[in-house]
Amino acid sequence: MDSGEHSNQLERYQNIIDIEYKNYRKILIYLTPEGSLSSENNWRIYSYSQVVEIIDSICKSYKSTIGADIYTLMTHYSTLIRRHIVSDSEIAELCRKIYFKHRQALDLIIEHRPDLQSEIAVEIKKLLNPLIESNEIFADFWNKGWISFGAKDWENKSGSREMICFVIENLPGSLIMIVQLRSIEDKEIRQKIFDLLQEQDHSKILKKTKLNRKYMTIYNRQILNKIDYEDGDIENIFKKIQDFWEDFIKNDFVSIEKIISENIEVILKDN
Repeated sequence: MDSGEHSNQLERYQNIIDIEYKNYRKILIYLTPEGSLSSENNWRIYSYSQVVEIIDSICKSYKSTIGADIYTLMTHYSTLIRRHIVSDSEIAELCRKIYFKHRQALDLIIEHRPDLQSEIAVEIKKLLNPLIESNEIFADFWNKGWISFGAKDWENKSGSREMICFVIENLPGSLIMIVQLRSIEDKEIRQKIFDLLQEQDHSKILKKTKLNRKYMTIYNRQILNKIDYEDGDIENIFKKIQDFWEDFIKNDFVSIEKIISENIEVILKDN
């Protein structure tokens, strides 16, 4: 996409086409983001702006006859071109002019731009605080990208703060809730917890995995994905986190807490 014409490229392509499609009429199109001139006069010059215009014209004129799936595909492709290709050649020049005209103000804005990852971490802490204050959970705020917590009942029964917990992975492009079985010194207890969680019928909530030396994820649920960060503003992101949390704390958290608490109780009795 970003590479210019080189190494007699068009001549080589035409030779291949002439051999493979000897008896066909050939229309040779040199397609570039800006409609750049080619080294061969018999190639037609096209820009991606023209492609977008053609696609949009077809979608507008034949929407009722081309079918919903084809219409969706074509409109999405048109949007993709505008966002990732045409913008580089047309909007980029406008952005450069704006930047040089308002450089000082824009540099100041960039320097003090919001840290979305930190803001999300603060929002998560607000959601956890009521449960921490009511002594229902323990929580560790390691950094803005890694927050762990668990039912206080787990910690009281087995000191499981270091053995099993919920973890919120707050990454720059995603937000994920997981449950981890951690690496602990007592391999026998760890093996028993793993066996109980895997053998019983918890497949609707806990996922099957393999026992290994390091952390094992037995539950995984996506909260935010890349599209949320690209297209959503901070209010929409916070709302999605809030909606997830309300559903999670009433359903999955209760179910997982019960499964683990009951299994820890069994293990402790055996030991």
